[in-house]
Amino acid sequence: MDAGRWERVQRLFHDALDRPATARRAFLQGACGGDPALLADVLRLLEADDAPDSPLDQDLARVAEQVLHLDTAELPLTDFGPYRITRLLGEGGMGVVYLARREDLGSVAAIKILRDAWLSPARRERFAAEQRTLAQLHHPAIAQLHDADTLPDGTPWFVMEYVEGVPLTDYCRARDTSIEGRLELFRAVCEAVQHAHGHAVIHRDLKPSNILVTADGRVKLLDFGIAKHLEEAEGTVDQTRTGLRLMTPAYAAPEQIRGERVGIQSDVYSLGVILYELL
Repeated sequence: MDAGRWERVQRLFHDALDRPATARRAFLQGACGGDPALLADVLRLLEADDAPDSPLDQDLARVAEQVLHLDTAELPLTDFGPYRITRLLGEGGMGVVYLARREDLGSVAAIKILRDAWLSPARRERFAAEQRTLAQLHHPAIAQLHDADTLPDGTPWFVMEYVEGVPLTDYCRARDTSIEGRLELFRAVCEAVQHAHGHAVIHRDLKPSNILVTADGRVKLLDFGIAKHLEEAEGTVDQTRTGLRLMTPAYAAPEQIRGERVGIQSDVYSLGVILYELL
């Protein structure tokens, strides 16, 4: 499959995904213009996306290699404004994160790029919402937003504070941290979450892997990718498959599992699970 056809498959996949499940096949039959092979490729991706523990929650390019037997190339390392990419840090359903260096300041940062899903308006909006959320939060225990822009092809990216640390539970386990020490770290987490709540932001995905502790014992709260503004969360019920599958069930509040309205209490529940695990 050449690059042009793969782009068309991606575009149709995301356009179909933004429609109700019952309307997708009819939409694709018209959009594929009598190309049954193209229709079959997009339908296979949609079927994979609907499956439990969908691999598409991780990376569309990677699952395409499995489902459509493609040889997709990784995003080339490049410069983002004054930042020069040095290595890959990680990737997930919302994008790819790279470590970058700014030579003029001698500093490092993390660059998050919305890859593959940029053709989907809904996913672009979630990515933009994360930027807006980080821009209004200024707390020593929350990773800070530094910059944001788009690539020439329209792919959005933003630069945030790079945190070199380990998940909260791993940190405590490795150092055999005392009960008092664990409670002090947990209090710092609560203060960061309280700051977010004070700005009407609900994190919705609090878990140890989103709470890093640096070598000198500082806590940093990360990943506001599925955060919600309080008024928005209370005004509508988020029952979409995407909203449900992006959370982490082991730490999610019952109302999140049921697809009901979330609120500050949802984050408090998740904090309770983390505290239980710590103790």
